Amino acid sequence: MWFTVLGPLQVLRGGVCVDAGPFKQRVLLAMMLCRSGTVLSVGQLMGAVWDGGQPRTARKNIQVYMSALRKIAGSRIQRVSYG
Repeated sequence: MWFTVLGPLQVLRGGVCVDAGPFKQRVLLAMMLCRSGTVLSVGQLMGAVWDGGQPRTARKNIQVYMSALRKIAGSRIQRVSYG
């Protein structure tokens, strides 16, 4: 699996482009790719997706986006209790 972040964000599996989902989900993926190897808090992720003015459902939306991204990237996205 390959990810490209210079130019348009792309996810490639076996040389085939995979749909990375809606805009906010792609923003979340791009942030995680740019901070690879770093534990990110939910607050940091929400701040990247919503530049201020977060909806009250922001935390749940992050969970939904992460679930969808795990279906795409599998074990490449890991969860730890503190981030």
